Amino acid sequence: SPLGAFLFGFGPALVQLVPLVALGNVTLVVVWHFVGNLEIVNRYVSQIITLVLGAVAKFLVLYLTMVKLAVPMLMPPESPAVAVMSLNFSYPQIITAAIGGVIAILILPVLKKAIKTQ
Repeated sequence: SPLGAFLFGFGPALVQLVPLVALGNVTLVVVWHFVGNLEIVNRYVSQIITLVLGAVAKFLVLYLTMVKLAVPMLMPPESPAVAVMSLNFSYPQIITAAIGGVIAILILPVLKKAIKTQ
């Protein structure tokens, strides 16, 4: 999806950043796979804990790789794009990952039911 977003003008401004966005997405999926399948208290509590951990993990990966490493290496510090990129790949990532997680929690029971009936 990061490559598609880049090609349609919605993703990062530089193609070199696309793999880092993909890494953030992979981080989210890995957390959901390993933590989301644990029954900590009950299914819903596990999903909420996983949502928070996944969103924070994705944020940390993107913040460290994009804001602290790649953007300063690829762009001149005085460029206005640095501030925009740094903002886009910091705390808004927690918010968007959490929104996606809430949507996933809401549609997961419907999806599981649809898969069982086929």
